[in-house]
Order: sequence, then C-alpha cells, then structure tokens
Amino acid sequence: MTRIAANLLFAISLLRGNFLDVRVYRSMTAIRNSVVIVLAGIYLLGAGALVRAVRHISPRESLPLDGFIIFMTLASLTVLLLSNRLRWQLRRFVSRHFRRPIYDCQKVWMELSERTASIMDVHELSTAVCRIVSESLGFLSVTVWLVDESQRRLSRAGCTALSRLRDKELEEAGKSAPEFIRFLGEHKGCTDLDDCGLSWPKEIMQAKAELFRESRMKYAIGLHAGGELVGVMTLNDDLVEYEPLGLEDLALLETLAAQLASSLLNLKLWARLRHAKQIETFQNISTFFVHDLKNVASRLSLTMQNLPANYDNPEFRADALRVISGTVAKIDGMCERLSMLKQGIELRLAECDLKGLVSATLNEFKSNLRAELKQDLQPVPRALMDPEQIHKVLTNLVMNANEAVNGNGVIQVTTIHDGGRIGFAVRDNGCGMSDEFIETSLFRPFQTTKKRGLGIGLFHSKLIVEAHRGALEVSSAVGAGTEFRVLLPLSLREGRVRVSRFEEDLGYSPGAVV
Repeated sequence: MTRIAANLLFAISLLRGNFLDVRVYRSMTAIRNSVVIVLAGIYLLGAGALVRAVRHISPRESLPLDGFIIFMTLASLTVLLLSNRLRWQLRRFVSRHFRRPIYDCQKVWMELSERTASIMDVHELSTAVCRIVSESLGFLSVTVWLVDESQRRLSRAGCTALSRLRDKELEEAGKSAPEFIRFLGEHKGCTDLDDCGLSWPKEIMQAKAELFRESRMKYAIGLHAGGELVGVMTLNDDLVEYEPLGLEDLALLETLAAQLASSLLNLKLWARLRHAKQIETFQNISTFFVHDLKNVASRLSLTMQNLPANYDNPEFRADALRVISGTVAKIDGMCERLSMLKQGIELRLAECDLKGLVSATLNEFKSNLRAELKQDLQPVPRALMDPEQIHKVLTNLVMNANEAVNGNGVIQVTTIHDGGRIGFAVRDNGCGMSDEFIETSLFRPFQTTKKRGLGIGLFHSKLIVEAHRGALEVSSAVGAGTEFRVLLPLSLREGRVRVSRFEEDLGYSPGAVV
C-alpha cells in the first residue's frame, strides 16, 4: 500500500509539473538538409525522365547521349549546391515557413502605432518608444538621446529608468559627444560599445557612477532619417536573462529605431515649420499695420503739401485740423486692433447709411487729391456693416485710383443698389491692368505694380468685404482705366462677426464666422 501511495504521489507531481507536455523543436539544419535532399531527388528524377525520353526517341545513340545528360546534370547540381545565393534563399525559405519567429512583429508594430499616433511632444514620443523596446526585448534601461543642430551635443529625450532631473549634468559630462555622433553617423545598425572604444559612454557612466553601478551601457544604435542622424538609442546590459542579441533581436531593434527616427524627424521639421510660420505671420501682420500707416501718412502728406499755399484760408485750416485729429484717432484705433490680432478681429456690425459713410469718407479727401473727384451718390437702403472697416476699403480704393491716374485724371465714385445688395464703385481713367495680372496677382498679398507699394491694400480690402459676406469685383483694360465694385448683402444678421486670424487668411481662404 505504501508503494502504491508513493507511485500515486509521483504521478500527481508529474502531472502538475506538466511532465507530459512534451514540445518537439525542429532543427533548422535538419530541415534545410531535408529540403536539399528532396530538391536534389526531384532534380535527378527529372534528369532520369529526360534520359528515358531520349532513349525512346533515339535508341541507337542513347548511350553517348545518356552519358552527356548525366554529366551535365551532376555538374549543374554541384554548381547549385555550392551557390551561396541558393543557400541563402533556402535559409530564408526555411526560416519563413518552418520556424516560428521569436517576436510577433505585427503585434509590436500595432502597439507602437497605437501608443505614438497622437503624440506631438519629442520627450513623450521618445519615452513611449523606450518602453516598447524595453517590453519587447527585455532591456530594463533604454535611453534616447537627441542630437542638436550643431551635431556636437546629445541631450536625453526619454528613458525607462533615469530621472530627467539630471539631464543637464549628463549633457555637460559628455565632452566626447561630437566623436560619438560622427561615429554613429557613419555606422548604421547596432553597435556593441565594448568593441568600439568610444569615450562618450564612459564619460556618461563615470559622471553618474551610482546610476550605472548595476548595469552599464552595452549597445548603441543611431537614429537615421532623411540622410541625417537625429538621435541615438542606448541599451544597458540589464536584460532579464542576458544573452547576446540574435538576428531577430537586432532586426526588431533596428525596425523600432528606424520608426522612431522617422517620427523624430517629422516632429523636428514640424517645429521648424511652425517657427517659420510664426515669423511669417509676424511679418505679414506688421505689413498690414505698415500699410494702414502708409495710407494715413499719404493723407497727411497731401495736407502738408497744400498747407503753404492755403494756410491763410480758414476753411482749409479747419479741414487740415480735422484731418490731423482724425488721423490721430485712426492710429489709436489701429494700435487697439493690432493688440487684438492674437485673439482674432471682430467686425462691429451696426446699421449704417452707406451713402452717408461714402460721402463722409470722400470729404476727408477734399482738397487733398490732385485728380478730379466726381461723386454720384444715390440713396440706398440702410444695412448692417462695420463702418470703420468699410471706410478702410473705400480709402484704399480711392488712394489706388489717385496713384493710377497720377494726378491728371478723373476718379468717379457712385453708390450701387442691385436687388438684395448695396455697395459702391470707384472708377478711374488711369493706366489700367492686364487680364493676366488681375487673374494671377491682383488680390494676392505682396503682389504690386507700384514702386513704393506693399501689395497689401486690395488683399486686405477683399478680406474685409468677404467677411461681410460680400464681393469685391474688378474690371479693367490697359490704357482705359479700372473700376472696382464693392457689393454688400442687405441680409447680414445683426451682431458681431469674427474674422479669421490673419495667419489663417494668408492661406488665401478668407472668411468669417457669425
């Protein structure tokens, strides 16, 4: 009974220990040799079939021909068996179809995509990839270092083990970073730091010896993308079960490193683009502001030119004072609006008499224009609009017409009432414009035919008119003059209209949101 009980206990322990769960692993060498034997057998069977066919066709000459075919068959088989290319293809075939891979690359790739798809910060991206490498390959300490623009410094961007509080100390400790960066820039793939004899890893480990007491930097792989080295990934020798990296380990590591390098380069280029966009936006906004100042300065200049000859005229002095005080008020308003550009500009809509607005604006040009100014202002229905912005549009169109006629022509301003729209037209008999210029350049910013122009006025005017849900139309002929028509809807709802920011408008998609 004792023996039976002992045997039962042994049986239970074996079952609990999965002793009967036997796994048989196939030898890759045995599989490759078996495949070679099968292929050689098929080849020889084919040769035998060819010899049999030759005997059937030419029985008399079969012996010499048989010998020749057998000789050529064996010679060809020997060449094939000695071919390095064939052996390499055979190894790939066996590995792909008869061997289970260590890593589920599809699963790792999907996890990488899910974790990093929405990350736009370099440090978060680097840390996420470090964790994926650590979880996939078993390394406890994985670090990503970024190469600066000068290719002379390495700064830590992400890590699975170290705190970011010591980043500055580690960066300053790596005096040999240029040599290390140059080496990895020339050598792609994973590098064993024990074999290359570079100083930078030693400097980092000596600077913080307490951090590398239990493990040391073992591997480094350059993050190459777009023909440049954007960073470096280092791995310590703290694998859970340490053993040298195999071919599959290196392949997975290099794949993850390549994806990280591509993402880092994209973020780097995006940062450059955003910085350039900020500078461009600042320049464009400044140009808008300078253009408005230029219009104000032009009106003051016209007043000052006529001041010596008309100073004794009380009416002229009163008009000059009105122009000066109005100019100061406009400059103050421009400064106020410039401070609002960061939040966006709002049209302050109010019910307005367009005829009165046009008349008051033209009166500001009284005795200041060299060209003859004719007015045909008919009453039009009242409508919602921003009087200050429409004043800007009319001022710009009249100033452009004055320059087009060069002081020797006629400028005619009329009001328009066309069904559900009202507006005004500014016509001159100046030099005119070609159809090609109107189509390709007229309403584009920084495109101008004036010697001192900025190419902003009409673009700015078009933004304002379209923010009112209106249209700015033009017709012109070279040598015959130009006519601009501003048409505004009568159905614009009351309230405030927010004009999209200037940096968005400069993408040539002006608009407004009610």
